[in-house]
Amino acid sequence: MRSIYNCLQNIQNKDGELFGMKTIRLAGLLQKGYDVPAGYALSVEAFTKFCSFNGITTTNNSMESSEKILAGSFPDDLRTDLNAVWNQIAQNGKCDAIIVRSSAIDEDEKQYSCAGIYESIINIKDVESFFESIKKCWASYFCERALVYRKKCDLEAVGMGLIIQEMISGEKAGVIFTINPVTGNRNEMVIEAYPGLNFAVVEGITQADKFIVDRQGNILSSDISDKKVEYCIGGHSLSIDVKSIEKVDWAAPCLSVEELFAVSKIGTLLEEWLGEPCDVEWTIKDHKLFILQCRPVTVKEDSASKPCIPYNFDIPENVECSLLDRYSEPASTCYLSLLESWEEVVYLSFYTKLEGKSCKEKPFLFYFNRVYWNHKFQREVFDNLPFDTPICKDVSKKLKLTRLMFCGYKKWYKRLDRYEGYIKEFSSYDTAAMNIGDLIRLAKKVTNVFCNYIGKDHFRFLGLAQVCYKLLTAYLPDTPEVKENIARIIESNDSKNMTMQSNDELLQLAMKANSCTDIREIFCKTDANEIYETMKGTCEREKFRKQFDDFIKRHGHRGTSCDDLYTPHWVEEPAIVLELMKQLIINPVNSVCNSKISDAAKKIEQSLFIDRVLASSNKSILSKIIEKKKLNTIIQLTTEYMTLRENQRYYFDKSWVLLRGILLSIGNILVEKGILQVSADIFHLTIDEIYDLEDRNDPPYTKDWESDVEQRKKAYLQNIKIAPPYLIKDSDLIRLQKSGLKKNYKSTGISPGKALGPVRTISSIADLSKVRSGDIAVVSTFHPSWTPMLGVVSGLVMNYGNILSHGAVVAREYRIPVVVFNDMATHVLQDGLWIEINGTTGRIRVCDIDDGSNKGEKNIL
Repeated sequence: MRSIYNCLQNIQNKDGELFGMKTIRLAGLLQKGYDVPAGYALSVEAFTKFCSFNGITTTNNSMESSEKILAGSFPDDLRTDLNAVWNQIAQNGKCDAIIVRSSAIDEDEKQYSCAGIYESIINIKDVESFFESIKKCWASYFCERALVYRKKCDLEAVGMGLIIQEMISGEKAGVIFTINPVTGNRNEMVIEAYPGLNFAVVEGITQADKFIVDRQGNILSSDISDKKVEYCIGGHSLSIDVKSIEKVDWAAPCLSVEELFAVSKIGTLLEEWLGEPCDVEWTIKDHKLFILQCRPVTVKEDSASKPCIPYNFDIPENVECSLLDRYSEPASTCYLSLLESWEEVVYLSFYTKLEGKSCKEKPFLFYFNRVYWNHKFQREVFDNLPFDTPICKDVSKKLKLTRLMFCGYKKWYKRLDRYEGYIKEFSSYDTAAMNIGDLIRLAKKVTNVFCNYIGKDHFRFLGLAQVCYKLLTAYLPDTPEVKENIARIIESNDSKNMTMQSNDELLQLAMKANSCTDIREIFCKTDANEIYETMKGTCEREKFRKQFDDFIKRHGHRGTSCDDLYTPHWVEEPAIVLELMKQLIINPVNSVCNSKISDAAKKIEQSLFIDRVLASSNKSILSKIIEKKKLNTIIQLTTEYMTLRENQRYYFDKSWVLLRGILLSIGNILVEKGILQVSADIFHLTIDEIYDLEDRNDPPYTKDWESDVEQRKKAYLQNIKIAPPYLIKDSDLIRLQKSGLKKNYKSTGISPGKALGPVRTISSIADLSKVRSGDIAVVSTFHPSWTPMLGVVSGLVMNYGNILSHGAVVAREYRIPVVVFNDMATHVLQDGLWIEINGTTGRIRVCDIDDGSNKGEKNIL
């Protein structure tokens, strides 16, 4: 049997069909004495062995194969081989991290480069991440872009080798083309360079410095960009950090004259070795130039063109903002552009109905494909309150704001009937039979109805929630527990929280399934994707199907991540809901019921709390009665607006699911016309670009959509990998946690209590199937549709958030502790690690450090 793996130093040219040409070239360069990161190659035999063990057909061009690979397990002998590779590279003390790179058998050939098609996973620091990274690279062989690329190039699915190397975290990196890829001039070489890791350059998601040199290394021209941020490896496995570059270095050339000469010299030597023009990826660390990849130049691309990538990292100097917790994961270009256009037409003042376009400061800022909250807007609008001024001042403002506080939420709820009517009407349209013009006009109707009926007041009501909260804190004594007490009492109100109401209905449905032995057995033994079809035959099964259908009809518009249009909703993938129910059935359902406190108990708690606050007062009985009435009114208003915040998101989703379907229909038409490769690529266009298609029902389309979509898609995927800064101030990227695994972390507690248990990282709704009773869930952001999970876990850790965040609000309903990590907890706290969290003090204590000091605690629990 042929070798499963081999050291790069020992691989020969004849092994191309076993390891792939990317591996062969790197091995050849290493053997020639060039500085190439040391490592091993994993053969296509390992890929075939893994797939065979998991019942996956490697020649099947299907995305289903990708999903099966990610869910698959390693055979024992292959796991032993991979452990040997890991020990040789990662545990020899010579490198800080490793990288797993694709080396498909059809990759880096002369005709087909497959550039950017397959995955490379960087900054791997632990063995579990290593095994998962191997599966991710293999799975990328059957990802959507790979399937489309092979179909377009008429390539067969042959298989994938892998390269496993030491990771070089260089100070600067880039690429050299030994022929001008734009003009074809053989006497010119093009060098692009940027500080930090090389992926920002090779993926085309940043504007790098560009130099054109002759064959002797003389500079013919240069284009120096503003370089404000730098990508570097994070302190935690798989993380990529982004940090700000000193202002004095923004416009400084990335490469010195000596470095330019060295890069051009290497390019010339490698072209001679390869026998044809090539492009070479390189990095410089400690004055040593490392070769990361070398392949023939296969396409002519305009490397001089600036990337058309909005919402990446073009950060102005005077910005001051913080990351919104619900957007700690990236959103698509389409959705971010929709938010940006929405800011222009909504009300951004408490006192007038002037639209946002009349305001200098807007609430949202967009960087790293994420949404940041503008602190200048916060200070100008939400914090500048007339209640903080003397009675005789700003009387008009006080009256207007008071009137809005008492009447605003009532008017919003009154508009719901008309909104629901329009939603019902729009849902009846047959979008599959409509042309682009009609679809775009329908999309505009949906967004206009959304804005005019439920969205126009959104920021005013967000602000009113904070205004009421601030007034409430002013009435209460300044004690360490004041925020904790406020958090509890504002939830003891009769207002209907639609998120919680739909979660309760889901719980009741799960309990009905649990009470029937036949249906319970189906849930316990059947994959969530097959439960619905299995639920046929008997009267009980059919009755349950009908109840489930009714539930989806009422609540199927709920999303599965942040509000991004890119991700599906419950109605599109009902298996998501069945998976949630499955977890509620497998884990003790009764404990979920008991975890929530009743409305009656909350009202008693509120009344007792107010009595305690007023008991210490020396005022008369009449004054205390008046004060109690005032306090109850403020609590009621605070709760109304806190509930409205949650309900807005619930009703927003009704528009988003409609808009998503319309845009996918437009995408289908553009795929038929050859403009896009897949329909979901529509979400990498801005909403204005989509609207501009209204009168273009027929080709030709003059804009190079494919190029823009590809650049934005790469930026989106790369921004998924980075750890975004929490604060941005004057172009400085500020983090709140130090990197590296520690025994203790000082974070922020936002729901009281303590919990001890193993970490369960939830990156998407697909991960909910892994949750077990007693786990401590660690999430990037907490989406409302995940709420039923809170009845199963013992605690929650969020990357970012505050005491008014959705995750905190609903967690307090379930009486479980919540801690905000103020950084990428999802990277730091790995699955299986035992931690203790304190939602009152914000402390996180790691109980599973290698010194073995807390091993007994697990057994006690």
